[in-house]
Amino acid sequence: MITTGNGVLCFADIQEYLDGMARSATLSYRKLLNLTRCSLALSKQELIDLSEQFNAFGPPGTLGPAAVVVVSEEVYEQVHFFQALSASGRPLKVFREPQAAYQWLAAQPPTATSHLDQETGARPS
Repeated sequence: MITTGNGVLCFADIQEYLDGMARSATLSYRKLLNLTRCSLALSKQELIDLSEQFNAFGPPGTLGPAAVVVVSEEVYEQVHFFQALSASGRPLKVFREPQAAYQWLAAQPPTATSHLDQETGARPS
């Protein structure tokens, strides 16, 4: 699953993205978040709130790996802060280069729930 952000992303945008993943049952899919063309208008408290929502999706092993690609130092620091707040064991990593992100995602093992995606006919990423 590839998602590209454009412009200024705010709390509601990211919250909607997380809610959409939960509704569409794609939490176990591999995700590449391309944030190279955007900035994040998020306070530290909003990052804390988003990490709590992210952590509430289930124990580590239920979420597929997520690679986040950034170019600006400000977005890097925000995503890194979010990563530090996320439950340990969550496969989330920040990159500066898309190719490195793709390689890391390809090397990640399937999640504990990815077999469910195959049984329902959904294509795991």
